[in-house]
Formats: sequence, C-alpha cells, structure tokens
Amino acid sequence: QPQVDATQGQFGGQPQVDATQGQFNNQQFAGQGQQFNSQSQFGAQTEQKPKKEFKLPFDKKKLPLIGGIAAAVLVVIIGLIVFINIGKKNGNYKKIAMNYVKAVEQCDWDTAYGLINIPDGEFLTKDAFTIAHKDSTGAQVVNISATDAFATILVPGSKKVDVVYSTPTSSYNTESLTLEVSPKKRMLFFKQYKVSSESVLSKDSQIRVPKGLKLYLNDIEVAEGYKDSNSSSSSYDTYKIPYLFEGTLKIKVTGDMIEDYETEKSISGDENSYSVSSSSLKVKSDATNAVKSQAESDLKAFATAALGNKDYSNVNSLAHSSYKDSMKTYYTNNFVSYLHSSSREFSEFSLSNITTKISSDGYNVDSSDGNVYIKVSVSYKMTGKYKYKSSYSSSTESTLRNASGSDSGYITYKYDNGKWRISSLSGVSFYLY
Repeated sequence: QPQVDATQGQFGGQPQVDATQGQFNNQQFAGQGQQFNSQSQFGAQTEQKPKKEFKLPFDKKKLPLIGGIAAAVLVVIIGLIVFINIGKKNGNYKKIAMNYVKAVEQCDWDTAYGLINIPDGEFLTKDAFTIAHKDSTGAQVVNISATDAFATILVPGSKKVDVVYSTPTSSYNTESLTLEVSPKKRMLFFKQYKVSSESVLSKDSQIRVPKGLKLYLNDIEVAEGYKDSNSSSSSYDTYKIPYLFEGTLKIKVTGDMIEDYETEKSISGDENSYSVSSSSLKVKSDATNAVKSQAESDLKAFATAALGNKDYSNVNSLAHSSYKDSMKTYYTNNFVSYLHSSSREFSEFSLSNITTKISSDGYNVDSSDGNVYIKVSVSYKMTGKYKYKSSYSSSTESTLRNASGSDSGYITYKYDNGKWRISSLSGVSFYLY
C-alpha cells in the first residue's frame, strides 16, 4: 500500500507515494490475483484432509475363490447332516426285520439277501440264494408290524423280534427273527443290524461223487481243498462244504469220459448229504466205441498168438497190471491148449462175425484201485483146419479136417494211463466142437 506521510497529510499536502514500493506491491497483488484466477478454473475449493482409502484384508482377485470355498463347506456340512440322519435311520432293527419278512414273502430275493448276516463262503452267493428258493411262490404283505420278543439266550447286542403281518390268503402270520450286529459297519461308520443266517444255512454238507470227476455246485467248481480225506474211499471222493443255503441245490458232475450229469437236490439241516451214483452217469460214446474196438483187436491178437503157439509174453501188454498173472493162466488154458491139444493140431484158425456190445454204459470205478472199468460182451464165429492125433498111438492123420463153431463171452477193461487194458476174461475161448 502507498505510504502516507503523516506530517504532510496533516497539513493538507499530497501524499507521497514511494514508486518503488508501489511497484513491488502491485506485482505481489498481481501474482496473488493470478493464483486466484488459477484456482477459480476448478471452482471454489475448501482445503480438506484427504480421506484414507479402505483396503480389504485380501486380494480382490481372490474373492470368487473364497466364495467357492464357503459354498463347498456349506455343502459338506449339509451332506454330513444328511449322512448322519440316513445312517441312524437305517439302523432301526425292527424296520430291517419287517423289510426282510416282506422281501421273503414277495420273493424279492435280491433285497432279502442283502438283509442277512451271511458268513464268508464261496457258495453263499446271491445267485445261490435265488436258486435255493426257485420254487417259492410270492404273496403281497399288508398290515405288518414288529415288536421286541423275549429271548433267554442271545449274543450280546442281538435283538429278538416278532413280526406280525397279513397276506391276501392269511390274515395273521407271525415270524420270529434274531437280528445280529453285523461286523461290517454301515456306510463305514454306523452300526447295522442284519437277520441271523441260522435259519437259512446248512452246515457241513457232504456230496459224494465217483473218483476222477469234477463237481460243481450252483455252477461253481468245488476245489480239491474241500475233499474230506476221512470220508473218501478208493472209488468215491467226499466233498465237505462248510455252508450251503437250505433249499434247492444244483449239482453238476463232469469228466473226460462221461456225459455231463446235472441234477437238483433239496438241502436242509437234517438232510444235507447226497451221493452221485456211478450207475446214474453215462460214459461218452467216444469211450465206449474205443473199448469195443479194443475188444475186437485183442481177440484177434489172442487168435494169432495161440495159433502160432506163442508164449504169453506176446500178449502180456494187453493186460492191466492187476490181471497179468491171471491172464497168463487163462491164455494158456482157453486159447493155446484148444488149438494145440493131444488130439488136434490146428494149422489154420480164424475168427469172423465178431460182435462187441457194451454190457453197461454206466460209469463204474473199481473200489480196489479207483480205475474206471467197462464190461464188453463179445460173440464170434470160428473156422479152422487141423490134423487129428490118435489118442492110442503117436500117429497123426495126414488129411486136414475142417472145424467150425461159435462162442461168446465177456471182456472187462480198465482205463489206465490213457489206455484200455484187460482186467477180466469170462467165457471167451477157442474151443471147436
């Protein structure tokens, strides 16, 4: 601002202005005005402290991930609640008893099988359980209920339940069941009850079959380990099965020489043994044809050896090991001696019209050694020429005489090491009348 001399002003003189000072003050003012104008371009502003920006405790980019985790945790919690409720609900032993009775009455064997406390057993399959009840007829169940029943002796944790129900043909039916705690937890965590298997199982059943054959129960092959050495004999094998379902049991027997044999047997606690008779088995036609051909061949071999007055060693290989000594005597007495006797010496001998027939096509096993045997009937005609020897002198008639005849008998064969060998001769001879 211009400085006024107070003295001069006092006497009416003009105020003296300091040019230098006024110039400076004007520039200062101008500068302030420029500053003001500059601020006015953005509008009038009031000086304030800047606000502090709010920051999240995590990266905004992770927000979707955190939301997903929260949703997953919620789903797990809900699933756990449902899991626990289902586990507890399915542990109701009375409901299990009613479901079992209903399934059995209505022949729903899949459901019934799943409700039984079945022990470990190779032959206790669901298919076997269904086969056991193949002849059952179903009925609709209505008005079913279950109550606790009194039992004097029970395995700890078991329950005794009486189930009462009605069917279209019967207004009042009752079934008493024992419910056991299964060793297998339901859904890995929850105790579960199952119906005791005592009423549906047959223990230590025995099935006997001729030796050398395979046994199948409900289409499952019975392994060698089930053979009972204490009950087996030289001609039969006895299989001891720890557990079978009571009811219908499918039995099948197979072998290299027999036609497949199938039957059904009703198994129960009181009747749990069965024997497959060898007479009920039929030998395959391939085996019987082989035996018949062998009989014809052996008969011709005997004729050739006997006519040549050959030693028994020439036919020894035709005999089974158990019959070698006996066949030696038979060969000498019934073949050689008739062609080379004190009165006749055959120079020609032949067989014709040889007929062989299986006496029985049943599967027979020798109890002494366990070998399969087949009996063959043979019939044949004989022709030959011989010189006559007088019983009163040593002279021999030079003229050849003709002889003919017929005979029949039996040859029994045993199968040994892949070959049929003679184990018995009966009625077969080369005697010509």
